[in-house]
Amino acid sequence: MNKRGFVMAEALIVSAVVLTTLVLIYTQFAKIKKNYGDSYFYDNINDIYALNRIANFLSEENNTQIINNLSSYLDITNCTLSNEQEYCELLIETSNIKYLLFTYNDNNYILEALNTNNPYDLKLTTYIKNLSSPDPEHQYMLIAEFNDGTYASIPYGESTIMLGSTWFDAIANDGITKNDILSITTQDYIHYNDTYNKVYDISINHNDKVRAYLIDTETTGKYNIVLAANNGVYAPPNSSELFKDFQYLDRLDLSNFDTSKVTNMNNMFYRIGHSSTSLNLNLGNKFDTSKVTNMNNMFTNAGYATNNLTIDISQFTFNMNPTVNNFFGTERQYATTFYVKDQAAVDYLNPAVISNVTVSIKP
Repeated sequence: MNKRGFVMAEALIVSAVVLTTLVLIYTQFAKIKKNYGDSYFYDNINDIYALNRIANFLSEENNTQIINNLSSYLDITNCTLSNEQEYCELLIETSNIKYLLFTYNDNNYILEALNTNNPYDLKLTTYIKNLSSPDPEHQYMLIAEFNDGTYASIPYGESTIMLGSTWFDAIANDGITKNDILSITTQDYIHYNDTYNKVYDISINHNDKVRAYLIDTETTGKYNIVLAANNGVYAPPNSSELFKDFQYLDRLDLSNFDTSKVTNMNNMFYRIGHSSTSLNLNLGNKFDTSKVTNMNNMFTNAGYATNNLTIDISQFTFNMNPTVNNFFGTERQYATTFYVKDQAAVDYLNPAVISNVTVSIKP
């Protein structure tokens, strides 16, 4: 190769190195620019300070109305649920807030709710997707968009003792299936006992405030489960399929199970105890359905093989006019009686009644 060829080759090599370096520099610069942009538009210090002022205000006044009206998320920008509406409106205005949302401290849950009904723009969804894992010590969250296009959120409320909606996954990871479980009970305290085979953290925020105790039975490879939390276990807002497909369950005792925050009970007891000949289902007196909007397939094939099964749902209310499609399923092998509290409940459920199902007022 002549001298001119060497010079050209060197020039090409140098150009390639320079181009590669420029690409790397641009890539890093783009990341830095994005991070800088996010640091301004997401959770900047002024916005966080503004939300903390509002959180303090909510804590000082009685916020029961807000919590009681919460289903998936609640827009509280107009302050109509505040006891001090005029001051609340002034606080929102001086904080330069475009809208303020009160919701559960569960990123996936609020995203699911927004996917169903999002009157805001997609930037809100993008912001929530970029949030870090929820603070496990709080049950609620405040999210706001400000008039300058920035977003911020802070955790709010006391620590949660809520069951995770996919709680059995932790147990399934050890190779145990739902067909291996013979009973599920609940208790209102956390206490370790030597008879427990294993202990699992099944809390919604993985803060070890709700546990599942796995207990050996006399039958090899079969287990009982105790769900435990101090002061009782709270069901998650989305309790769809919560106890679905525990087909060999003989006993489900929810005496220490609070459903006051639940909005979705779709398929909640689907096929539970389906293959058991003696299902005992006790929902307890904390089974609150006042906020529920979906009860489709709730008891489909539950206790299918149990003859003369009775299920007491006399604490059920239908305040939110929940959907009850296939509430009892589509067929039943044996006679099953559901006890309700009054004639209004009988009338509400009658369209879903199928053969071998009777709905009666509790004696």
